[in-house]
Amino acid sequence: MPLPKRTHHVHGKLPAFISDDYAKYGLRPGRHPETWEDGMRSETSPGLWEWWYFDCHLHDGSTIVVVFYTKDFTTPDKPLDPLITIEIDRPDGTNIEKRMSFPAEAFSASTEQCEVVIGTNYFRGNLEEYEIHFSDEELTLDIKIDRTTDSWRQKTGVLEFGDGAEFFGWVVPVPQGTVRATVTHADATFDAQGSCYHDHNWGNVDLAAKMNHWYWGRAEVGPYTFIVAEIITEAEYDAVPVEYFNLARDGRTVADENDAVTLYRTYGRIRPEEGVKPTSDGLRFVYDNPDDEMRYEVSFQREKTLLVNPFLDQAIGQPILRTIIGKLTGMDGAYHRFTGEGKVTAYRGTEFVEEFTSQSAVWELMYFGKPFQ
Repeated sequence: MPLPKRTHHVHGKLPAFISDDYAKYGLRPGRHPETWEDGMRSETSPGLWEWWYFDCHLHDGSTIVVVFYTKDFTTPDKPLDPLITIEIDRPDGTNIEKRMSFPAEAFSASTEQCEVVIGTNYFRGNLEEYEIHFSDEELTLDIKIDRTTDSWRQKTGVLEFGDGAEFFGWVVPVPQGTVRATVTHADATFDAQGSCYHDHNWGNVDLAAKMNHWYWGRAEVGPYTFIVAEIITEAEYDAVPVEYFNLARDGRTVADENDAVTLYRTYGRIRPEEGVKPTSDGLRFVYDNPDDEMRYEVSFQREKTLLVNPFLDQAIGQPILRTIIGKLTGMDGAYHRFTGEGKVTAYRGTEFVEEFTSQSAVWELMYFGKPFQ
């Protein structure tokens, strides 16, 4: 029996759902994107934003995150305002952070494939192979990526709000890949290999106005790689949950019907030392599609909070001014990053098939709004 289609239009509230209208977006039906889908998908005018994201975990224990933006997504009404952010963490505790703005004329991007240029820096590739380059007077970073898991999007990749005029797009060209990174900083160079991820987002909505919060995570667990997320919309959309789910085994997608997914969370706890948002220690995504003989569970168990970053702390340096602006605007969003155990369990019907765990899973909670009472 096919799964019922979720319209998410209840109690007189507005709908929010991932569109499957492939013709509307000029897409080939299915889960696999084409090369052009990682090219420029929006304009750079006020109200529209776009970014290309990359992260990796290297065998020496280092992590690297690089994002190329058309503008800061928290200020979508700006005109083109190119931005690059970089965060590098070394196992010895060294942290390198960059947040570099550029003039509008320094930006260019292709609509045929990922070919994003900001100044002398670039993020380019063709779904299978990518190169990222960044350099300034302190840091030179060169990254080469080879995809090892099918490129993917959930249906069209476009989450529509209301009548569809407002939207949030997400495509994952590299759910998992191998990477080689060369970093030169303070006259020292290190070269390391590891695993990586690349996705691409675009839209025309103020995320904080449409989304109350989301959980997002990915991990490699035995032969499996997965990407999971749940977005909880704001009250005008009845706080409906919108799930994303991609599970691959040996590089091939085996489950990705988001309407077959339910997320179960442990009770959200507020930890004063980490902020004022409730966070769940345990997450369990259950995939149960009646059209599939296999059933899967993907779970996270928090062991440590890596980061809590209140938005106002990042934007405003003075504590008193932060307090005043927070009270005037009601803004109190925060980003959280956790680490702990990731697990994939597979069943055939009710029969246990296999289970794999990893102690190095990393996931996030992005909390834009106030917790629902």
